[in-house]
Amino acid sequence: LIGMAPEVEEQPLDLSHLKKQSHVCDIIYNPLETKFLRSAVSSGANVQNGIDMFVYQGALAFEKWTGIFPDVERMRENVLKQLGGSRC
Repeated sequence: LIGMAPEVEEQPLDLSHLKKQSHVCDIIYNPLETKFLRSAVSSGANVQNGIDMFVYQGALAFEKWTGIFPDVERMRENVLKQLGGSRC
């Protein structure tokens, strides 16, 4: 995938015409901040990486199998700890 190893210096779109305060989301979560998100931030955009999508997919799968919706904040903290970073 573009933005993940080994293509961490690639980005899928040119953001040179991005308006300030735009919202940009990348579903990649490793690395936490892709070149695409760095480019968006430098253009003044609000960004979100793929951590929340990753965590909520796991939470919904856990709920489907156990009938219990887990503590997603705890899950998010553990994922970030494993990946060695903080959220965007």
